[in-house]
Order: sequence, then structure tokens, then C-alpha cells
Amino acid sequence: MGNNYFEGILPVSRVFSAPFVENFEGEFFPPLGWKVEGTGWVRGNNFSSSEIAPPFGISGYGFAEFTSYTLLSGDSSALISPKIIAPSNPVLSFWWWNGYGALRGNFDYLLVYYRTQRNPWTLLSWLSGDANTWRRVILPLPVLSGDTVQIRFVGVSDFGDTDISLDDVGIIRDPLNVSEALGEETYKEIYDVSGRLIFKGKGNVKLKKGVYFVKVGGRVIKLIVGDLSPL
Repeated sequence: MGNNYFEGILPVSRVFSAPFVENFEGEFFPPLGWKVEGTGWVRGNNFSSSEIAPPFGISGYGFAEFTSYTLLSGDSSALISPKIIAPSNPVLSFWWWNGYGALRGNFDYLLVYYRTQRNPWTLLSWLSGDANTWRRVILPLPVLSGDTVQIRFVGVSDFGDTDISLDDVGIIRDPLNVSEALGEETYKEIYDVSGRLIFKGKGNVKLKKGVYFVKVGGRVIKLIVGDLSPL
């Protein structure tokens, strides 16, 4: 059952251990340990028009939906995860949908934050643009193994024609193995946020703080280098 059933009776402060994945298949929303701030995040409108939201989640019927279609421009709402103990080489993995609106396009966007027991909310990434099918996003988390982490998804409405949707949100051990992808023996191409190629070939790389895209074979990994760089 979701925490909205119990929160008037018992305080919900459960800490989960990774690997942790929320598929929003439960009867109640938000799920156990999750929290919604403001108006906007709801359990997905199953069998809705595919022009507004997907009819199904990525792994079942359930998903989380930010109802920007019915909100005013500038309205926002936060969907906040429970506390999760990070594994080694942790990443945030989730699927998102943001379909193209037939009338004026889709200018809504999603801000993704994280925090630990030592640090305040910090921007991890932002997403915008059209995603007419479920697309997976994997973001390296610049935290240490054993840290207690929370994730905050902030949907911001620009009165778009469609709703932002999320599913299978989890903190897991890096399935793409960023550390190995950036290793000395791996051939890679590294680009900065402007698309400028800054490294090509094998060998260890020292990067300044910032956002980079690492191409290894046919895969592209988004890398955020901060105080706790996986390099």
C-alpha cells in the first residue's frame, strides 16, 4: 500500500537499500516512502490518449504522471523518493515520456535533483523536448557507496500539450559501468556540453567539473564531474 494510506497513523521514514526500483504499480499514490509537493504528480492515467500521456507504463500499467496539460504555465510540482542507501558505482535510472503536442509542441521540462545526508538538494540534470516513446535515462550519481540518497523530480509546466511521465525509477549499480568505460584500455570519445570533442582514444582522462558525454561503441553516457568524480 502507498504511504498516503498510513501517513495519518504512523510516520513513514523507511530507508531502502539499493538496488531499488519503483514501478508505480501499487494501488496508492505516492508509493510507500515517496512524497509529492505541490499539485501535479499523480498515478498515470491508464488508457489515456497517447497524445497526452502513454497508455501503459514501461513494465506494467502504472507510472507517475505530471499533469502539465491541466496546469498553468510556470506551475511546478515535486515528486520525492524515499531515502535509499547507495551501492558502489551508483546511478539513477528511469524511463521518461514527453510526447509531442499536436497544437504547439511540448515545452514542459523536468528538473532532477539529488541530496545525501551531508549535502543539500543539488541539480543533477534537466530534461526537455519530445520523447514520443518511453526512453531510458541513466545518470551517474556523484555520491559514495553507503551514502543515503534521495531523488527529487520537479516537473515545470509551460502549458504544453502533453504530460511528462516517469516509470521504473531506481538507484542501482551502474549497468553501463562508467568506470570501465573511462578506463585506460577503453577506446572512447568525450564531448563537452557544446558538442566539442575534447578527447579521443585510449588512456586515463582528467576532467574539470562539468557535464560531459562519453561515447563508447554505440552507447553514449552522460557524465557529471563534481566534487566526487567517478574518474
